[in-house]
Amino acid sequence: SLSLLWFPLIKKIIATQFKKGDRLIITIDRTQWKANNISMASIIWKKRALPIYWLLLSKKGSSNFYEQVATIRPVLKLLKEYNLEGSQANQQRLTNLILLIAFAYTASCLKGLKIKNTGLTEYINRLKIEGKNRPRHSYFWTGLYGTTWILSMDICWVWVEKLMKTAINKLPFYLRGLQAMERIQSIT
Repeated sequence: SLSLLWFPLIKKIIATQFKKGDRLIITIDRTQWKANNISMASIIWKKRALPIYWLLLSKKGSSNFYEQVATIRPVLKLLKEYNLEGSQANQQRLTNLILLIAFAYTASCLKGLKIKNTGLTEYINRLKIEGKNRPRHSYFWTGLYGTTWILSMDICWVWVEKLMKTAINKLPFYLRGLQAMERIQSIT
């Protein structure tokens, strides 16, 4: 088992490579290997990831919040005497951080899906990769950059207006873009 065989071994390896109190960087990753869906926590060592703990997920696709917490919790217990990324993370803080990330990620995905359903993705990203049959960007990317596009327009408004005065032939495209921006802003 991991806790009986692997934990003492990896803990010894970490103890020889890092001093107590050293900063450790822990990563969480999910990968598909043949028919196996694996959620893994690793430590970064000399630009490489050393696996610490992993779970075989009984489903295909991305891990959810609870699976991520189940992957990282044993690692935090194992490495409690080390400085994890300078955050002095404890389980509650890490759980709260992952929860915050999960909320932000989910909100961006839902916004991206709504943008896609309005047919406005062409204003935010290229729709397809040449030679591929799938969309170029995820709902997350579309939601995130749709919001960024609108926020950047607030910053660049004066410059864009000046540029449009020098390129009158682009005015119809610009106006269509403004209409798309208004529709994306209205998506909640």
